[in-house]
Amino acid sequence: SMPMWQRSHPYIQENPMRDDPFILDAWQFGHGKPRQIGHVDAYDENCWFHCRRDKAGLAEWLGDIGIQLSLVDLLVADDTRSHFQDLGDGNFLLILRGINQNEDDEPDDMISLRIVYYRNSLITLRRKPFNGIANIQRQLEAGDEPDTLAELLVSFIDEINLQIERFLVVRMFTS
Repeated sequence: SMPMWQRSHPYIQENPMRDDPFILDAWQFGHGKPRQIGHVDAYDENCWFHCRRDKAGLAEWLGDIGIQLSLVDLLVADDTRSHFQDLGDGNFLLILRGINQNEDDEPDDMISLRIVYYRNSLITLRRKPFNGIANIQRQLEAGDEPDTLAELLVSFIDEINLQIERFLVVRMFTS
């Protein structure tokens, strides 16, 4: 019998824009330039799955692919602090906080990006849009770097730091 995480999941929509599903974007790395995955039907290695953490089906999917329930609870929780946790077997959790640049929100109401490296793939989870992630998605769509999951992880960190730097520089020169 096929492991649960390899089975097709009915709650993963074919079109990422339809019905507001929890997987917002997915990319396959490792064979030349990364390519966008239009239909996610299995948890594969060398992929990036960008998810919206407040959508139905996400917790079940995370459990189906083998992530421990205590970690699933942490990933979908509302309040988190910046955090690193070694999950064993080369897997890890990294929670980063960034400047909230969404309209009608306060910048000091920081937003979190939860990053899980699990079984040779990256899963990112967010509730509100992250400008830095959108920048990385545009780079990938244009065929630019990052070319590997390691470069992708560094890009997340660089983008969050860049957003904070820009915010602080504007504050310093306008106050």
